[in-house]
Amino acid sequence: MRFQTSFEKIAQTTHGQVFAMCFIGLRIILGLSSLYLITLLSGQPLGVLLILLAVATSLIIGLLVRPFALLAMAGTVIFVVASVDLSANPHVVLPVLGLLLLLGMFAAGGSGHVFGCDGIVFRNLRRSTSVTRFLFG
Repeated sequence: MRFQTSFEKIAQTTHGQVFAMCFIGLRIILGLSSLYLITLLSGQPLGVLLILLAVATSLIIGLLVRPFALLAMAGTVIFVVASVDLSANPHVVLPVLGLLLLLGMFAAGGSGHVFGCDGIVFRNLRRSTSVTRFLFG
């Protein structure tokens, strides 16, 4: 029996083409919004901007989506804990939770295989190891 990614399991229960197009659109929109966030955070340290650039590029071209989605989730949590006063701004929690859930959906696997480079790279690997399965989903 062939291994199914989380994306393929969900896509079987819905209209496959519509779900795939919405999923691709979400991935690209999130990548473009990360690029826009770089312009807003121009005064931040270079490391923060480089991580945002790596996450945005990964989401747009669909290469190494899982590890960069996990990195973006950790970065989001660290940013919110470090810089947002939740007692003064309780309305921040819901959008951040939505972003974390969306990134978690991308990290679950299969996102880079749909109109992305992860599927191309994974199919052309000579040997599949646990590291390559983690990186390329």
